[in-house]
Amino acid sequence: MMLAWGGLRHRYAGGAEVAYADFLLPAGRHLLLRGASGSGKSTLLALLAGLLRVQHGLLSVGQAQRVALARALMRRPRLLLADEPSASLDDEHALHMLALLLTTAEREGCTLIIASHDGRVIDALGDRDDVTELVLRGPAGSPVEDRTTYTSEEGLA
Repeated sequence: MMLAWGGLRHRYAGGAEVAYADFLLPAGRHLLLRGASGSGKSTLLALLAGLLRVQHGLLSVGQAQRVALARALMRRPRLLLADEPSASLDDEHALHMLALLLTTAEREGCTLIIASHDGRVIDALGDRDDVTELVLRGPAGSPVEDRTTYTSEEGLA
């Protein structure tokens, strides 16, 4: 998995700002963070893990999404929710993220719910036997009809 960030900075409340140079670690490589105490090593790890909020710059969109997935799985959930997981990703990475979600849900034995209007996601999931599609139309009075369509034979139990 590639790791990248650019313009990444974090400021602790009432403290100094920690700034990180733009960085790219190719897939298959490892990273050793070195530096004196207080140089920002632990802060960088906390930013990469999603434990601290990035205030400026970005770990990469794909990386941020993979970190969010890893954090979600730490508690061994029975339900995995993904809201527009392919947004802001190019075709290759969108399909990779979708495959990662599906294989992770299968491996962890949890139910995956994906909310998306992305045609790439819809095309990839539309023919799967293990996916039920629920099309939501919007509330009464909205520009779209107020109805729900189930594409599975069972609908809701």
